[in-house]
Amino acid sequence: MKTTYRQQMAQKTKRRIYRAAIKLISKRGFDNVSVSDIVEAAQVSRGSFYFHFKNKDDIISETLTDMNDSYLSIYSKLCATPEMQESDALEQMERFLIAISHAYSQLGAEVMRLYYAYMFRNPEIQRRKDFHYAAIIRDLLSQAREQQLLTSLYTNEEILDLALMLNRGIATEWALHDNAYPIESKDNLITRFCQILRKDALCPTQEG
Repeated sequence: MKTTYRQQMAQKTKRRIYRAAIKLISKRGFDNVSVSDIVEAAQVSRGSFYFHFKNKDDIISETLTDMNDSYLSIYSKLCATPEMQESDALEQMERFLIAISHAYSQLGAEVMRLYYAYMFRNPEIQRRKDFHYAAIIRDLLSQAREQQLLTSLYTNEEILDLALMLNRGIATEWALHDNAYPIESKDNLITRFCQILRKDALCPTQEG
């Protein structure tokens, strides 16, 4: 359904408010940012803020939608690169997981803490597997199976669970340490995870 000009403008205003709020929260901390600060930074009225958001907590809820949308845009940008096009499905998954990890860090440690705190208060969100993230991983795993790249030790759904826990774990630890180290320093964990999934990878018992 085609959106009207008014709807397009309303969406742009909502995005401007959201981005201004996230920038302020990341810099000052959630408790040190008021609605007045947000509307001033976004250059909108208080009425515009409350038209789109109930309160500041609603901003964090919007982060879930924003991240879900970003999974698609991140994957699309990756697919346009020569490196991605020259990689097999498992290497593509590795690149995607690393890109997601980096995207989390761009939100800032404070926002990520709030993001996960919101999910802890709403556990049904954590159990969902209808996010674009899951759809992309499932598709890449199906391709990897067809290319006979994956070990038979895990099902695709088990690998999806492991990938999600790895991405969340890296981001959570980084946020809890308040950006004390670059999140990129944990890229090797994702690389190793994808290496272990390969059909010809040695199991720990085989290595010893």
